[in-house]
Amino acid sequence: MTSISPQLTRLPAKLRGEWVCRWNRNVWDGTVSCPEPFVILILTRLQTELLWAKSLPSKSNSLQLTLDIFPVSKTEPHIQFLFSSGTGAFIQGVTAELPDREFRPSIQTPETFDTGFVLPFTCVDFVEPLEFSFVCLAKPDVVVRRRYVWGLKPRFLGDLEPPWNKIFPRSRNGAASLEGSVVSTNI
Repeated sequence: MTSISPQLTRLPAKLRGEWVCRWNRNVWDGTVSCPEPFVILILTRLQTELLWAKSLPSKSNSLQLTLDIFPVSKTEPHIQFLFSSGTGAFIQGVTAELPDREFRPSIQTPETFDTGFVLPFTCVDFVEPLEFSFVCLAKPDVVVRRRYVWGLKPRFLGDLEPPWNKIFPRSRNGAASLEGSVVSTNI
């Protein structure tokens, strides 16, 4: 776990979910819940790039978190990953070769955790590493703008390191270069 900023509100959160087989594909379908409203930033780390997307704020103090492993071939283990949270955050178009079509990576996130930390979700490391992570942030730490796009409040932005200083003030999704950035191996 990596802290984004020591000033962020820490709330207890829970992750619950399981692998299910839907339409000939493996889907990890779960829910993150917290005692207060919150948002989720989902992350996918490729070799030198970090893909990110922001969820809409929670309405019922819980948000869905899903990793869909979608085969793009009827016979080969070439897979497309669809990582999403709630109705606003989607990372898609990330592909990899897996050992077989039934592969299910282990979920690395603990069942209980605090908001404000980058949590490793899962890692697929066959040809090149592919890491999935997420961050939950308490709603009082963010500013919700037009169309429910949120960013960290200005008081938190001053001490952020790259790539966080590019991700948190910006739009709903994007990509950040990791070359020259100080980022832990578990984003």
